[in-house]
Formats: sequence, C-alpha cells, structure tokens
Amino acid sequence: MKWLPVAFFALSLANVSLAQTSAVAEAPALSQLVNSVLQQVQTLHPGMARSAVKAFFDEDGGLQFFGETRYDYRLCHSIKIDVKFRSAVSGQMLEERDDDVIVSISRPYLELPFKD
Repeated sequence: MKWLPVAFFALSLANVSLAQTSAVAEAPALSQLVNSVLQQVQTLHPGMARSAVKAFFDEDGGLQFFGETRYDYRLCHSIKIDVKFRSAVSGQMLEERDDDVIVSISRPYLELPFKD
C-alpha cells in the first residue's frame, strides 16, 4: 500500500508531461496562424475598399457604428481589428457598402468574440 501514493504521483506527472508535449506540438501551428494574420493585415491600407477587409475578416457581433467596424479573423474569432471607413458615394455613412474606403486600420488584438 505504500507504493499507491507514489504510483498516483507518477501518473499525474505523466499526464502533465503529455499535456505539455501536446501544447509544444501545437505552438508552431499557432505561430503560423498569428504570422498569417499579421501578413494579411499588412496588405490592407488606407484607400482600399471594404471588400479587401472582408476577404479575410468577418464583421464581429455586438454594437457597431457606421464608419467604424470591428472585424474578427475568420480562422480565429478572437483575433480582431478595428477599421474606420468613409463613404465611397457621399460624405455620409448611411449604409455600409463594399466600396467604402478604408481610412485607418488598428493593429490586430485579442478579444473574446461578440455574437448576436
């Protein structure tokens, strides 16, 4: 019976070791995803159309305002950017259009998704 606590401790160490090995194995995939997002965001520039943002990002849920939209990355909804637009047709943002012009783009950041 004295060996039972030792066996339990050894099994718990093995589980921790397996979990760490799994996390290490997933680290390169996570790094690739983050690098991909950064590269895709760097292709977006002021003067481009809203449709360029929609190629990689979906509109996040929650409260949004005309002229400024929060987007989340399609492959990981916790990676987000904020984009300011101006209307391609008139000076007023009365409706969102794919040809609205990007004014500014935030750096990507992490936040839990908002879903309506």
